[in-house]
Amino acid sequence: MKRRSILFAGLAGAFGLGWFLKPKKTGGDHSPYYQSLSSALHSGDIAKPTLVIDRKVLLENVATLSRHIDKRFAYRIVAKSLPSLPLLDTIM
Repeated sequence: MKRRSILFAGLAGAFGLGWFLKPKKTGGDHSPYYQSLSSALHSGDIAKPTLVIDRKVLLENVATLSRHIDKRFAYRIVAKSLPSLPLLDTIM
């Protein structure tokens, strides 16, 4: 058997194995929460990457964190990751 034939058979086998092992498309529709966010951004003509913060969910997360640490630990807010003074005030 020629070297070229072996190489071709190996490449064909690798391609077939890669196709067989590729992830399946199992995605579905987004939840109503994310659909409403997407709809709001679309209706506001916001077509650039945008950070959306759900204030209610944020405050629930801060409350959950506070309950879990229960004054046993101090948590640190990294200000350089949140370049918004009103947002920092809310979290503090």
